[in-house]
Amino acid sequence: MNVDDIQGVILRGFRSYGTIRHFLFNITDVAAAQEFCGLLAPGSGAPVTVTPGTLWPAGEKPPYCLNVGISNTGLSKLIGGTNYETVSDASYGLFTTFGTGAADPGIAKNVGDTAGTPSAPENWWKNGNWKLPSPPSTSLLDVLVTLYAPDACARDTYSQKLLEMSAPGLAPAFVLDCDPLDPPDSIHFGYVDGISQPKIAGYDNPKAGMFDDQPVPSYYFVIDPDPNGPAPYTAHPLLGNGCFGAFRVLHQDSAAFEAFLAKAGDDADLVASKMCGRWKDGTPLEVSPDKPDPSLSAGDIVNFNYLSASPNQVNPLPAPDFDTSGVRCPYASHTRRTNPRDDVKVKPYDPPFAEHRVMRRAFAYGPPFAKDPAADRGLAGLFMGANLQDQFVFLMQTWVQSGSYRVPYDASPNGSGIDPLFGPQPDQDSTDFSYLSNGEYKTIPGMTRFVRTDGGLFVFLPSITALGFLAKGSIPAS
Repeated sequence: MNVDDIQGVILRGFRSYGTIRHFLFNITDVAAAQEFCGLLAPGSGAPVTVTPGTLWPAGEKPPYCLNVGISNTGLSKLIGGTNYETVSDASYGLFTTFGTGAADPGIAKNVGDTAGTPSAPENWWKNGNWKLPSPPSTSLLDVLVTLYAPDACARDTYSQKLLEMSAPGLAPAFVLDCDPLDPPDSIHFGYVDGISQPKIAGYDNPKAGMFDDQPVPSYYFVIDPDPNGPAPYTAHPLLGNGCFGAFRVLHQDSAAFEAFLAKAGDDADLVASKMCGRWKDGTPLEVSPDKPDPSLSAGDIVNFNYLSASPNQVNPLPAPDFDTSGVRCPYASHTRRTNPRDDVKVKPYDPPFAEHRVMRRAFAYGPPFAKDPAADRGLAGLFMGANLQDQFVFLMQTWVQSGSYRVPYDASPNGSGIDPLFGPQPDQDSTDFSYLSNGEYKTIPGMTRFVRTDGGLFVFLPSITALGFLAKGSIPAS
């Protein structure tokens, strides 16, 4: 794997850069937009360029980081219709979902953005950040550029440089800032985020005994176009060392979330932990079911299984049952649904589940709830994988949205329920949530949908080499 050719955001999270700005551009001049792609390539001499996956020297960090993604419409404009068809035909399994797009009613329904609901595509891009005079529309979004900076001043400085570079051929359509909360890696619902990410074989060096950090084959995140390689897909050479991503703007209804927790009274923190699968500080229920444990190491908070103890797991339940019935960590919980770990009996039985993992690069936007309860707030960023259908769409449709995720093994009255951080199915006004407290299940009624999709766009994150082809409006030979 040539890390110098891969966009750094695929391989690392840039989480130490606390202030972020997402630019969604509309291509207004194809030739100028092609030139912009060339300028973004490292080594071009431009004031702002893409950050590659190259490891930084010890003690040194760049003054900013940047990634670029190209939408389906943007790619067609940059390389032309004939070249686009050539790439698409040679990458059918990967291009089916990418080409159809996040706003397609069928795909939107599968990930919970159902027509006729607040999350439906017809309601996207309307939360005050739209910049074009024309109505908000995903069809006008061609290029995504995300800038990561250490502070707001640096963000403004490099944003201005980026806009000067892009101005001849691209018009900003949607711009959204993400700023750190307290603690810096938390989301508006109060949980620490970004804890358990897939580790990419050949790049990461996981510590021994950390099951969650066992590496996932690189071709699930870095596209391998070798027809004789191990990847379970075919890809045109233009896609090599690239990745696909679902850019999501997810509004979080903190008022409704806090009101629901308040119904639990003294059990509010316990209910929050049962909904997530972790206490708000990141302590997993499988390791510490009764309270947060700040003494846990970084390895301890990711080193756990559900149906068997992982190597060096702290405080596992005894064999042979472990947590088969979801007593410590409910099957409905967000953490258990989005990363089943060793639970091969999830719906459907489709091993290895590593092929469904998603790399998350998302950060909070909007002010803290306590500071301005009426303000818009949520989470925005990329959910990445080599195959949008088998990774992002599968995870959302089968693990997050499914109402029978682990029936009949779930011991709770939830019947495996739904992911409680997202809330009930789009066609339900509310549902109940049951949790175990002092050996007895209690039920809280009136759980509504706490997350609303305010924007969605599928993008291709090209390699550095591919940026050179986009700059020429051409593609490599198959």
